[in-house]
Amino acid sequence: MLCLHDLHSAIVVASFTLANAPSAVYVSPGGRYALALQRPQDATQIVDGGIWQEDHGDHDHDHD
Repeated sequence: MLCLHDLHSAIVVASFTLANAPSAVYVSPGGRYALALQRPQDATQIVDGGIWQEDHGDHDHDHD
């Protein structure tokens, strides 16, 4: 199981069942995706957090 947390409120906002237990979890460049590595199975599952930001130089634009 992979749980996504809101870091400001420390609550779980979503949880996902993975095919295998992750040996490591990384965030993608830009922070949109969680990459759940499952090394013993030679697999990676990608979870889309559903919200991402686009840099406009002087401000960020949120997308969902």
